[in-house]
Amino acid sequence: MPWKPEIGRSRQPDGGKPPTTRVKICADLLARGVDAEAAESLAGRIAAALEGKDPAAYEATLDGVALSCRARPSPLAPASGAGELQEVERLMGAFATELGKLDEVLEVLAAHLRRMRVAAGGSEPRTLH
Repeated sequence: MPWKPEIGRSRQPDGGKPPTTRVKICADLLARGVDAEAAESLAGRIAAALEGKDPAAYEATLDGVALSCRARPSPLAPASGAGELQEVERLMGAFATELGKLDEVLEVLAAHLRRMRVAAGGSEPRTLH
């Protein structure tokens, strides 16, 4: 249903929609699974786009917006494949470094356990739990 101005309501600078319209659109987007940040950002634009449209267009528009938000997780963030790839490479390098440190510590621990076994006089290798 198109928005009708009411007496006593102040117009907002971002498209002239009253806060209740944006709040309703935001709540409806949240109910459709859109994250809060995106819902708040898109609510004003959707309100402006729906001005003067048929009431059936409201549901269809919100369904379409929700579908597009699920297809692309953050419609507000720019897609940066190269930056993401570099970040993954950096994280994998840091992970490999930490794995190397863990391997060194395990070798020291294994050597210490071998010395303890010899000092205890155990001739047969046993599993130490």
